[in-house]
Amino acid sequence: MDTWIFAHGDVDGICSAAIALAANPGAQVFFSHPYGLVGDLNEARDSDKVIICDISLSENHVLRLLDKFSAISEKGQLFYVDHHPLPDGLTDSDIPGKVIHRVGSSASELTYSLFKSELSLIHSRIAIYGAIGDYLDDTPMIRRLIERWDKRTLYFESGLLVQAIEGRKRDYELKRDIVFNLAMNLPPSFDERLVDLAVQHSHIEEIAIRELKDGIQ
Repeated sequence: MDTWIFAHGDVDGICSAAIALAANPGAQVFFSHPYGLVGDLNEARDSDKVIICDISLSENHVLRLLDKFSAISEKGQLFYVDHHPLPDGLTDSDIPGKVIHRVGSSASELTYSLFKSELSLIHSRIAIYGAIGDYLDDTPMIRRLIERWDKRTLYFESGLLVQAIEGRKRDYELKRDIVFNLAMNLPPSFDERLVDLAVQHSHIEEIAIRELKDGIQ
């Protein structure tokens, strides 16, 4: 089956994509954004399954997006997983395909909920990383999942991931590697590149904090 995963490039999007990939081995992973999604979906026009995670629907492109969604869902399966508010006047039932949409939960949590039956319990860590990265770790489901783990390690791994990709907006190869590693249940700290990048960015942040402190009387 030809499967494509489209995801936002922040921590929540990366973790959502990793969860979707773990449940759909061999899928293609493509990073997109609200304004680029309508064009990027052309990459998957002949796919059997398309999974879209953590990408809000652009008000300017919503009609074209709905047309694209309809064309994809007529040929195969379409899953739209997101937590951003929908454009005014649009409801979940207006969106073709299977829609998993809830404001107040991370896309990682929603993606994990969708594919939970196809995943091992250890994959729940990925949902927690994404939720922490999007400041949405205080939902009932994420609180329950955190109870199964040492929360100190979870917050360390999530913080490392956040710091590592900060400023790497278009480094899609790095982000794709992260997705594949997470899907294989390798935590961020197992990738030395991420550790180095996280430390570098943390140092930059600390220098900025000190400079700001010195400039404020």
